[in-house]
Amino acid sequence: PTAEPTAEPTAVPTPSPSAQPTTAVPTAVPTTSPTATPTITPTSDPSVVPTSVPSATPTTTPTTEGYRLANFSVAAPANLVEATVTDLVVKNLTVRLHYAPSEDVEVRLRAYGAAATALRVYDEDPARRGYALASDPGSASVTKIIPAGTTTLTVMVGALRDRINNGASFSQSVDVSLDSRDPNYACCRFLETFRVDVIDVDESLISAGKFLSKIPPVTSGNVPLK
Repeated sequence: PTAEPTAEPTAVPTPSPSAQPTTAVPTAVPTTSPTATPTITPTSDPSVVPTSVPSATPTTTPTTEGYRLANFSVAAPANLVEATVTDLVVKNLTVRLHYAPSEDVEVRLRAYGAAATALRVYDEDPARRGYALASDPGSASVTKIIPAGTTTLTVMVGALRDRINNGASFSQSVDVSLDSRDPNYACCRFLETFRVDVIDVDESLISAGKFLSKIPPVTSGNVPLK
């Protein structure tokens, strides 16, 4: 033969496949986050939310300054003396608040008990200071006003003009109570009782008949029936 055969092929076959196998690659990277963030906001305001802002006005809470300071005192005369119509001496009875109120305060004075007829509140005679107005019969119970922002009330008190009690004197009980729209001085919070001695008129005036009654008073003995 003209040519000798060769032991090696002319081309070396390759063991690699014509196309490499492909793995399934996901088109999108998975995520562990939810698509929407959950919310805990309520659809409406909770019912415990106050509908209005608390007021700074003093209330009956014992911790407020106004409530703790609120109180009153009474300066009463040491004694009162019975007298004739034109010469009845009256004296000051003063009610003083310890804390200025934001509203008017009603002050009620009332004489009570077995001797309730021994004391009266009178108008003072403007022409004779210190004496009761002759035309004023007086009252055993009165209500006066302490205006807002002030603290003092003064009234004039004296003995009942025509009281005859056979020379005996009385210790008259009088109570003072307060009422107001100011919560610090609201009704029934404050009540004070004090006493005023009412000295009986001298018996010589009784004998002279210098009192309102036109019938001579009976001081002793039997009373004849008519």
